[in-house]
Parts: sequence; C-alpha cells; structure tokens
Amino acid sequence: MRVGVIFGGASVEHDVSIITALQAMAVLSVRHLVVPIYITRAGRWLSGDNLRDIETYRTDVEPNVTEVYRDLSDGVIRPLKGKRGIFGRGAKEAVVDTILPAVHGTYGEDGSLQGLLELSGVPYVGSSVSASAVAMDKILTKAVLRAHGLPTLESKEILRETWVERGEEVVTLASETFRWPVYVKPVSLGSSIGVNRCVDEVQAIEALRLVFELDRAALIEPSVEHAVEINCAVLGAHGGDLRASVCEQPIAQQEVLSFDDKYLRGSKTEGMKGAERIIPAPIGEGATKRVQELAKQSFSALGCAGLARVDFLMDKDGRIIVNELNTIPGSLSFYLWEHDGFAFADLLDELLRLAFVEHEKKRATTRVFASTLLASAPVSGVKGNV
Repeated sequence: MRVGVIFGGASVEHDVSIITALQAMAVLSVRHLVVPIYITRAGRWLSGDNLRDIETYRTDVEPNVTEVYRDLSDGVIRPLKGKRGIFGRGAKEAVVDTILPAVHGTYGEDGSLQGLLELSGVPYVGSSVSASAVAMDKILTKAVLRAHGLPTLESKEILRETWVERGEEVVTLASETFRWPVYVKPVSLGSSIGVNRCVDEVQAIEALRLVFELDRAALIEPSVEHAVEINCAVLGAHGGDLRASVCEQPIAQQEVLSFDDKYLRGSKTEGMKGAERIIPAPIGEGATKRVQELAKQSFSALGCAGLARVDFLMDKDGRIIVNELNTIPGSLSFYLWEHDGFAFADLLDELLRLAFVEHEKKRATTRVFASTLLASAPVSGVKGNV
C-alpha cells in the first residue's frame, strides 16, 4: 500500500513526533510505499525522500523538499502551484491508500488532524475525532473514566482566564481541597512537558505560570506518594476484541517521570524505546492481569481504536489508578509488543488493517437525507417564519 505518514506539527512534542515517524517509516518501507508528510512548526506541509533521514532535521529541512497540501475534495496530496512533483520527475501528486498520523500532542493527537482526514475521506490509523479529543483532555478523560466506574484521581481544573483574574487565590483554594504535595499539569499536553510536583504554594504558583505558557488550562491533583508508574498498550477496533500488551514500569530519576527520563536518557534516536524501563513490570501476575483489564476497559470507555497506551499509578498498597491515555504513544509503543514476539512490521500492518475496518464502519453510516424542504419552504430571512 501507499501509506502517508504525517508528523511534526505546531506542538511542543514536535521532535518526539519526528523520532516516532522515522521509526515507523523505516519499518513500513520494507512492505509498503511510504509518503513522508512533514508539518513544520509554522504549519507548512512538506514532502520528500530526505525527510526519512534524521540528519535532515539537524540542519535546514527546506532544501530538496516540496511544499504540499491535502485536497479535501478527494484526499490527494498535491504540490502547491509552481512546485515540482514530490515523487520524482513528472510526478504531480500522491494518492495515498491510508494515513498513519504520528503527530504527538496539539493539532495531531487531539482530534484536529483526524477531523481533516475525515473531511478528506481517507482511511487513517488510530482513534476517531471524538476519542482523540477526549483522551487528550485530562479533565474529560477523568470524567469519562469515572462515568464507567474506573479508578482515577480527583482533580481541580484552573482556566488561564481564572488565573489571570484571581491569581494566587486559586492556589489557596486548591490547597484546601488537597494536601501537599500535589501535581500541577497542563490539561492537554503529553510527554510529561510542564508537569511538576509541588510541596507548597510557592512551587504551585511557579508551576502554574509555566503551565499557562503551554496550555489554556491546568490540572491540580493529589500526589500518590511512593507510587510506581505502570504502562500497558491496547490494540483493536472500536467495539471489537481487544488485545493488551505486556506491562512496563518506566524508571524515573525523581518523583515524576520527566521528558528527559522518557527520551534523553537512552539513545536520542530511539524515542520511548530508548527510555529506561522494566519489562515485564515486576508487579505480580494478579496485578498484571488487573492492569491489562483496566487498560482495555479504559480504551473502550473513551471509544478508542487502533492503538493506545494506558498509563497507571500503583500505590504502596497495591491500589491501581488509571492516570491517562495516549492515542498516539511515543514510538507507537512497539517495544511492548515486540516483547511478546509481535514484530513492529506486523504491528504496523495490523494498524493499517484496523484503519480500513474503522473506515468501512463510518462508510456504513448514512450521511444523506432526502428532503423536500428547499423545494417547499419560503425564504423569508426570519428563522421563525420558515
């Protein structure tokens, strides 16, 4: 198949997205024709074979690439007028069979890109617009999880507008709800960016100032002291049979698993695969099965499809808490599946297959309703008179 891989984007997780895409393209190209589609931080769409080489991003990415756009009338990737073709001499456009979104965070993992692909009518890998949007918003995620009886932490949301109007007062109100320490997080970011553990109001104020540079809303939740993080990936169709991966325990240098822990402590070209972790997580057979079952239930509750990684906290008493879901996890969590003998190439093929399964489900929904309204209704300009 001809597979378009979209990555980059105007997101603080831009560089992480490049690593994930490079990993996926290297494996996809063995069995499929890969079309790299790189979105710059400024929002320009580029394509070209040199976008498969990490060295391209260490210098100037502009030479030897073509600026392109996605035509919403038929979903074809086309070069802008006056630009040369993107697949060699004489090539004018690229018709892709399916799209693999690898844009982490804002405008990629939050449903924005999925909405564009829906309008284009092209099959794409992963969760729908609604599931992506809910999973990206930590407050909405918690609300859905609670509605399905799944264990998650209580929290308070603070909007940037509230912070501007009431400032430090909101921190005092939060401290009256939760005992110190607490965690302050952006509501709609990933990769642990902007996440801070705070032991008093001074630290919380500084943490919130950072969050509101990165996001429109902040989340404050109690710290689960001496907890360990456990992750588990889930694979499957929305409403279908689901498969849970082996569990992992990421290793943090401090209380919170940081961006550096995830991406910079191992190989800088391996993404999440290079981070330090224990696989399988040393939590016992019973807890492992419980995590895997909660992961599948969380995946279903949010209406996810394709692949998602579900992140948990396990406290010192063995209580398991659903922390968040990542619908486009770093490195697509392929290392978790490889541990069970499910090769990355096979995982990608299964994700492509699931993309078509989800696409056919959408095509089965009627979008046209025959009506005589336009033929019979007067046009008065006043809604109430129609």
